[in-house]
Order: sequence, then structure tokens, then C-alpha cells
Amino acid sequence: MNGSFPISAKAALTLCLLPILMAYALAHGAEEGQLFSPADLGYLTITQFALLTIIMLFVWYKSPDSDNLNDYKWLLVVAVIARCALIPITPYTSNDIDRYLFDGYIASSGLDPYSISHNAAQLADKIHLWNPPAEHAKYVTLYPPLAVALYAVAASTGPEFAPIVWKVMIAMASLATLLFSVRTLRHLNKLKYLSLIALSPILILEAGIGAHIDSFAALFVSMAIYYWVTKKHFIVGVCIGLGVLVKLLPLVLIGPLFLYASNWIIKRNLTLGLVASLALGYSIAFAVGWLPFGSLGVFFEKFRFGSPLFTLLENALSSKVLAITIPIILLLGYGILAIYSLIVGKQQDSTKLLVALQVSFSLPLLLGPVVYPWYLMALVPLVAVAPKPWLLVWLSILPITYEVLGPWLCCQQWQPSTWPLIVTALSVLLSLAFTTIRTHYSTVFTARLLSPFRSEAN
Repeated sequence: MNGSFPISAKAALTLCLLPILMAYALAHGAEEGQLFSPADLGYLTITQFALLTIIMLFVWYKSPDSDNLNDYKWLLVVAVIARCALIPITPYTSNDIDRYLFDGYIASSGLDPYSISHNAAQLADKIHLWNPPAEHAKYVTLYPPLAVALYAVAASTGPEFAPIVWKVMIAMASLATLLFSVRTLRHLNKLKYLSLIALSPILILEAGIGAHIDSFAALFVSMAIYYWVTKKHFIVGVCIGLGVLVKLLPLVLIGPLFLYASNWIIKRNLTLGLVASLALGYSIAFAVGWLPFGSLGVFFEKFRFGSPLFTLLENALSSKVLAITIPIILLLGYGILAIYSLIVGKQQDSTKLLVALQVSFSLPLLLGPVVYPWYLMALVPLVAVAPKPWLLVWLSILPITYEVLGPWLCCQQWQPSTWPLIVTALSVLLSLAFTTIRTHYSTVFTARLLSPFRSEAN
């Protein structure tokens, strides 16, 4: 299909307003409890994500096979409106924003958020102003230094204005992610995949409703991809370092890029950029009196959510065996990935490099004990450049874990069900199996049926 968007795609784009309007209704209902039963919030949120996912996939299917950015103006207009329209929304899918801002208040007050928990005596008279989550009270912050610094910027405006300031900051990060992704896809002549980033429910709703710090991680990953394809390798290292300073996971991208690099100048520039940004970030943190180690270990020790593979292993193995098994699987996985990256580096096959980056980013999430839907935000820019069925399925299906919101809102019971884990695992496994079969036994019929995946088949 060439040229501008067909009428059906434009109609689908207008339907994007429905999930946005739902956000206002759900936010109001979550606060007032009048529009719907609090016990239904989880399933209504799942419906909201599912609706936007269907719209995204339909628009992708109907997108013109064009590399003229002007042909996508309607898509970009809707993408920008959707991100901006959610700024006033009060978060209802998590209370992370309250944690962020109180951590920011602690930091902006000259205290060390890595040493002082929310229930510290010197903070007792501030709790009622900021209302941080009670279940977080005994834990110091787990976020890296740049994340805490961003919280402090918002918190410095005071408890009245900090939430909206933070929402604006998140919206700006989300719009910047869209901008860099557009530039990347345009550079690679892959604008036909633009809807996967422009209408991504994970990017739009987790930023606009959840207001998660992962929005900045997604931004830095999208910047790293753009500067990699434009061969500015030092900046790539800097961007990955900035991603690590807000969310540790982007660090796993440096390995495949380093091993793929065709010469030592590129390897050196990548390393220098990464080391420079990390050294500067942590040096500033130490200089202001922070000891940025936090409670990340405690978090992964105590919390479980959204991870079928870890849950299976935890139920099958003793804690001691599990503590050995997970690192061994990770080491084996990254060992195989390192060999793969070296091989594709010799071939200089950029498509296979993207596969390595996607797998490298996914491994810790697949094996980790906690995978909230917003943890996948930084994965979306990687998927949009080279969409794979199993990754699209994972991104689309993981929001069913929001079924937990109903019991939490109505009864303060955090009891995630087992069925979302089963559905997630089966969906991802079936998509992997289907992709494998399609790769090796494709026919003319299946190629036509699944034409959106044709150019990016594994």
C-alpha cells in the first residue's frame, strides 16, 4: 500500500480517543468510587490496554508502505494528542508517583534518600503533605542517581505542584522518545512501523497514567538506537549510561553493541561514553552526600509479580538451588548471545544485531521475579525498529496482570492471580513456536496472511 493513510486507518486513529476518555473516567471512578465498583478497576484497565493495542495493530496493518513522513501526519498528530491529553490524569494503575516525589523531597531537602527511609523520625511531620505509599515506608529508595535527581526537580516545586510538574516531565520524555524513534525509522526507511511506537499502549498509558520513570529509560534507549544508526558511537555510550542512571537495565545493551562493533575505535568510543556518563553521575551523587546503593536487592527478594518463568522455577526449586540456577541460566544465555553478537558482527548484519539487543534486554525480565508492564517501556523502541511476533505478544498481553488492581483498590489485598502468568507464558511460547514454524515452513498463504512481519521475519 502506497501513499497516505486509508480512510479505515484514519477512522481507527480517531478511536484512540476512547482509551484516553476511559482514562479520565477510570481516574475519576478510582477516586470517587461512583462510576464503577472498585473491584472492577483491574478488568477495565485491561480493556483499556486491549482496545489501544487492537487500534495500534490495525493502524500498523493499514499503514502505507511509504517512507515519506508527510504520509504519517495523522498518526503523529494523534500520537502527540494522546500523550498530552493524559497529563492531567491522576495515576490509578500504581502509586509509584507518590514514592518518586517523596524520595525527591528527601533528596531536595539535603538528606540522603539511600540512607533514610520514609518512616524516619525527621520526616514524620511531612508524611501527611506528600502521602507516600505506606507499604514502602521502611525501605530506602532503590532508584539510581539520575532518577532521584529528576524526582527532586519535581518535588522542589512543593507537594501541591509536584505531581503535575512530574506528569509534564514524563510527557516531555514520552514525546522526545517519539521524536527520536521517528528519526530512527526514517533513517532506516522503516516508517511503516511507526504506529508500533506512536500508538504503543505501554508507552502512552504507562507514561500518561502511571507516570513511570521508565519513560526516561525508554527515551535514552531510543536515543541510543538513533545515534547508533547515525554512527555517533560516543553518544551511544553516553545515552546508555544515562539510561543506567535512571533504570539499571539499559546496561545490557552495551555488550551486543561492543561485540558487534567492526573496529576498536567504535569499541573505544562506546566504552568511553558509557564510563564517562556513569562516572559523572555517580561522582555527583557521592559529592552531594548520597550513597547510591539503595534497597534494590531487598525489592527483588521480597516482591513477586508478572514473571511466569521465575514463578515456575521458584515453585520447582528450593531457594538455595534457585539462587544458583538463575545466575547460571543468565550466564549461559549471555554467553550464547556474546557468541551470536560476534558472529553477526563479522557479517555486519544490522537486522541480527537488533535481535541480539532485543534478547539481551528481555533476558533479565524473563528470569527476574518482578515484571510490571511498565518495565517493558524501554523495550518498545527496540521492538518498533524490528518487530518480532513473540515480543509484540509479550507487550500486548502483559497488561492482563492489572487484574490485581481490583482487589487492591477495594480491599487493600495485593494478591496477583495465577491465570495472568499462565496466559502470558502460553501466549509467548505459542508465538515463538509459530514464528519458528513459519520461518522454516512458510508458504505463500502464510506469507500473505502475516505480511506485516514479512520483512522482519526471524
